[in-house]
Amino acid sequence: MAGNIIVRFVLFPFQLLMRLFSVLLRPFRSAGRSSTTLRKAAAGPASGVSGDMADMTADEAAPADEETSAADVQNGAERNPRNFFFKSLPRPRLVERSAADLTLDGAKSYIRQSHNFYRREFPLFHGGNLFYEEVEAAYLTSALGVDLGSIDSRFVEIIAAFRRGLNDNTRLLFLVYAPLIFMGFLIGATVLLQNPAPAALADFAAAALPAQLASPFIDVITLAPPFIAALITLLVIYKWPYEVTQTQNLLGLDNYITNKFARVNHNFQVAKRKALNVEREKRFSQMDALKDEAGTWTRAYHWLATRLFLCETLIRNMVFQVRRNTALYVLGSQVISIALAALVAGAFWFGVTHEDARAALYENAGVLVGASALYLLIAYGVVMRQAFRVVHSVLEQNEWSRFYAVNLPQSIADHVGEDKVQIVTFRDRNRVEG
Repeated sequence: MAGNIIVRFVLFPFQLLMRLFSVLLRPFRSAGRSSTTLRKAAAGPASGVSGDMADMTADEAAPADEETSAADVQNGAERNPRNFFFKSLPRPRLVERSAADLTLDGAKSYIRQSHNFYRREFPLFHGGNLFYEEVEAAYLTSALGVDLGSIDSRFVEIIAAFRRGLNDNTRLLFLVYAPLIFMGFLIGATVLLQNPAPAALADFAAAALPAQLASPFIDVITLAPPFIAALITLLVIYKWPYEVTQTQNLLGLDNYITNKFARVNHNFQVAKRKALNVEREKRFSQMDALKDEAGTWTRAYHWLATRLFLCETLIRNMVFQVRRNTALYVLGSQVISIALAALVAGAFWFGVTHEDARAALYENAGVLVGASALYLLIAYGVVMRQAFRVVHSVLEQNEWSRFYAVNLPQSIADHVGEDKVQIVTFRDRNRVEG
């Protein structure tokens, strides 16, 4: 509790300044959004139709205001000055239709889309990519029929767009802001260490401390301002624009996933119920229609459950790629920081010509290296240690994970069992009546 109060107190002046900056820029952003709206309106409904609409019936076709593609997400991504140019991604809209619109023709279109998964050979070798998760993502994309324009095409594109957006923000934090702040600390510390300590500080250290502790105390006091300023700046950027933007992006994605999977699950329940009850709506004279309809609804609910599994696996794949890239960005950031330290040290060493200043830098080199190591330890081990945790905390799997809940094996058992019971019931009835 106390830590949160301190963080809010530290962040308040920066938030106030950025809100003022945001207000000043609001007319320019509003003009940009207005022009984008006018361009979309001028494009007309035809411009919003993509490949997956060709395989959908009239009952499945989504209204134009419910369509969202990867291009929409990317075009809607905003590098907000208020958020230090981190990407803010819009919440995608749904294409998945509700169960009330699920017709027999719609079920048949789902079955056509399932052929790409059920009839394709699983590739043992795929492109020779170094990262397996990218190989897995390519397979899942193909299994969901993206190349055939299936209804899950936008889902795959949106997941990829959000993965890129999350990675872009993390890359900006670790490969740009963190090294620049560290370089600012190094420059400030090096400039201060070149100059002799103030007389008052030297006299106080000599009077209050033993001789062997006076010099380290002066060095610590000298390095404290740039050290603390750099850590506070890093904490502000991490806690406010980065973490808040990532959380907002993930909340929009989580809402989209939850609603989409809820609709798929509802469609699964409807298709299963229709498969169980189809014979009650048909007569013996309609045997061919009965066989076709029963087979359609049965295959439809099998495929709807399989879609849930493939889509959930793709989300897991996205999360793993974000985790992997975050680890690579952390490593790359540390390498860049060390390289910048060497660059700053070399620039000051060869650029300083005054002998006393060079002697002071040489004498305090160990202190500067120690302060730099402590800064990096705190920055990466404390301040930015939970950079990936925001993904884990927002994407609550229990809220949207549906495949295990539909219990496909039990549905199959119930379906087959009900059919067998009816067969035996009518067989015995016919024997009695005969």
